[in-house]
Amino acid sequence: MDATPPTAPVGLVAEVGDGRKPPLFTWNAARDTLSGISRYELQLEGSEWVSAGPGLSLRLAAVLQDGSYSALVRAVDKAGNAGPTARVEFEIDTSPPRIASIGLDAPDGETVSLTWTTDEPSIAFVEYGLTENYGQSTAPGDSALSHAAEIGDLAPGETYHFRVRATDPAGNEGLSENRTFVVTADSRVEVQELTVSVSTVAPGEDVTVTATVTNIGNVSANYSFPLSVNGDAVDTAQGVLAVGESVEVSFVLVEEDDGTFEVEVGGLTGSFTVVTPVIVATADVSPTITPETAVATSAQGEPLRIVQGRVDVRRELDRITMVLPVVADKGVRVSGFLDSISGLSLSDDRLVIPVRNEDGRVAARIVAVVETAEGTGQTTEIKLGKMVL
Repeated sequence: MDATPPTAPVGLVAEVGDGRKPPLFTWNAARDTLSGISRYELQLEGSEWVSAGPGLSLRLAAVLQDGSYSALVRAVDKAGNAGPTARVEFEIDTSPPRIASIGLDAPDGETVSLTWTTDEPSIAFVEYGLTENYGQSTAPGDSALSHAAEIGDLAPGETYHFRVRATDPAGNEGLSENRTFVVTADSRVEVQELTVSVSTVAPGEDVTVTATVTNIGNVSANYSFPLSVNGDAVDTAQGVLAVGESVEVSFVLVEEDDGTFEVEVGGLTGSFTVVTPVIVATADVSPTITPETAVATSAQGEPLRIVQGRVDVRRELDRITMVLPVVADKGVRVSGFLDSISGLSLSDDRLVIPVRNEDGRVAARIVAVVETAEGTGQTTEIKLGKMVL
């Protein structure tokens, strides 16, 4: 008499494929050393046992609905003893992932960003192109519920078609509907810097206004910027700039009347003043300087030694050089000087020379633009630009 049941089958596997056919179950044989194996039986948990005969596989008769399942397999010997069960859990999924919440940032450059969600973990990417045939795609992302992708190298002004393709772990593929976006053609050009060559000039002298014009958009663009003087347009700069390109445009102004003139290009402003000279410093002005009445400092604020001597004035073509008896090492910049007797003074980029009348009183002052003021080792040389009274 055999009252000993067989062992449980091992290696139970559920092969569900794409879920559109009944699943196939396979297993390895159980052992029974007495009466031997008569048959195997399979049960979907909660349903009746189904005989598989002595074979090691069974395909169900019907397709299962989507969902999670478990199956049991047991061996029955020839004495009718049913052995312990082997168990396998599996899932039927024939539904494609649902794609929702597609978001697109404002496509105002050469790159756009997209976001979307799926109702189950999926691997997804974006197909895009200039037609509904698409032709290009982003790289697939990791399996997730929330997704993002970036599309680059887009042509401004073009209409692009796109859709999202998502695949779940069961291989079901979902597609979004076709959508479109237009990459805005940004042709903005702006003036980013404006300079005026001089702050003060005599009537009839040139003033150069320079502006830097830059294409900050994403397409080649024409520009046209008028130059306004005291609110009146007097000239215009025009041209074409590639994306990211900058160009300097210059205007030359000549004003004959005294006054302050406000200039404007592309919203940036500057100014210059026209002054009729009363006295032009063409004569030598060389007072005697003494250490007791004068002080001098370097650009670092250090006091400099003064020796007694006259100021030497030299003319070199269109430049005047004044040599002060101020001892400064070669190349050291001198930024301050004051002689209390003559009134001669230097402050950064301006040299002031008092002009005295016959009784010694200061009647006017010559103001000269200082181009350089540097030590020579024994003296200090000051190279002057324009001088006006």
